[in-house]
Amino acid sequence: MSNDMGVTNGAVSTEAVAGIEDAQDLPARSLAEAHQALAATFPGACIGYLPTRLGANSQWAAVFPYVDVTAIQDRLDLVVGPDQWTHEVSAIDGATLGCRLRLYDVAHSEVGQGGDRWSQSANAFKRCARHFGVGRYLTQLPPLRLKLGEGIPVNAKGRPYMTDQLLEILRRHYEEQIRTASDRFGTILPHPGVGTGDSKGEVPTHPEVEAAAQTKDAAAPDAPAPHGTLSRILASTGEIDPAELANLIYAAVGEPPRPTAGAAAALDTLLERIPEEVAQRTLHDIAARADHPGGTGRASAVRVVER
Repeated sequence: MSNDMGVTNGAVSTEAVAGIEDAQDLPARSLAEAHQALAATFPGACIGYLPTRLGANSQWAAVFPYVDVTAIQDRLDLVVGPDQWTHEVSAIDGATLGCRLRLYDVAHSEVGQGGDRWSQSANAFKRCARHFGVGRYLTQLPPLRLKLGEGIPVNAKGRPYMTDQLLEILRRHYEEQIRTASDRFGTILPHPGVGTGDSKGEVPTHPEVEAAAQTKDAAAPDAPAPHGTLSRILASTGEIDPAELANLIYAAVGEPPRPTAGAAAALDTLLERIPEEVAQRTLHDIAARADHPGGTGRASAVRVVER
């Protein structure tokens, strides 16, 4: 895959969007009027990719495009208006949440699974949105196959992960796909802040974290994640620096280390969301660090990324 694919990776002009003559046409006055814009394609900047190895012995990974909850919420605010949509979530069991999404006077319900309440809620919300056409076209895009270690890097466990550079390339490829098939998928609908840096959205979650969270092994509904709690205790007792702990978590999903201040600030969010598989890898790295006192969390993170 070359790096010179033509891209915009951002918003197109409103006049270029099929069916939208002027920004004053949005928000739409009814669901019927909103349908085309709800189902419109997203800018590349809104797209993430979930890498999945094609079998334990395979040397290939498939990467699947997705949009996160924040991008969907932005789409709803833009197209139907913030006062014309609501959603409710309810617990079904420890591994499942139900979600009911209403636009105007129409509602759809779905369920979402995952290793924590955040991923369960996000999955259910995305499924509800697809009933209204939001992001549904993504299921029709063929997954890309990338060679492990060449097209996509792998961590110490042999799991493929995304880098910022690879994500940029894939987003460019995505926009080329959409432009080539514009007669089928329509034109990209601009989103507030895309391409301007005005909207930072939610704290990004690495696709491997989301994949690990979508397991059947979930904690009890109101019980704190035991591994996250243990990691928090280690940090509070001074056994490990908060920034080092955060970077060990990033390393567990193949992410590069963050600067000290940013890593420490992100720790609470990471511990709230950390699924069991990632927590186990992090605790393993903490144990390895204890066995080699000369090492640091930052050095461990770098080693994982480099392998």
